[in-house]
Amino acid sequence: MSYRAKMVLAFTAIVMACSGGALAPSAGIVLGTVTTGLGAGKSLRLIESSNADTITITANGNYQFSPSYAQRYDVSILTQPIGQTCNLANASGALIYGNTPPVIVTCANSAITIGGTMSGLETGESAQLRNNGADPLVVSANGTFTFPTSVAAGANYYVTVLSPERCTKANEYGVATASVTNIRITC
Repeated sequence: MSYRAKMVLAFTAIVMACSGGALAPSAGIVLGTVTTGLGAGKSLRLIESSNADTITITANGNYQFSPSYAQRYDVSILTQPIGQTCNLANASGALIYGNTPPVIVTCANSAITIGGTMSGLETGESAQLRNNGADPLVVSANGTFTFPTSVAAGANYYVTVLSPERCTKANEYGVATASVTNIRITC
């Protein structure tokens, strides 16, 4: 046996001993794409759990995680963008080196509810409210209320009281970035 052949065998034996008896497979990379909806200035954090790799995505388009030697991948959302909801497709499966299907992310603006607390209504009395000049709501008792129609994240809201006229409002307008629960109507 030649010196070179002996060296190749020795090197192979060392590699196999260090790798538990088998040559290590090449690393696989989990790829993905945000196909639609991630709003300007928004960010989304994902984690690929086989190697605890986290990434922050700030725009629609392609992304990739660090190489992994795992046999499976599992991607999940750590942090949703403010005012949006994102969903994953192909989020887990076998890590096929060089041919793993991409993890698809789609995002959309969240529907945000508008509401608050009513106080001061007398027995048998009701209040007629509107949000943004539409979306009528009749409140017949003191306590919490929520308008029947949600608004898109980032949309304005403005609550008015049509009757009784003696009612006052607080926190009745703003920009909806999360569910609004702090409107106060006092009659």
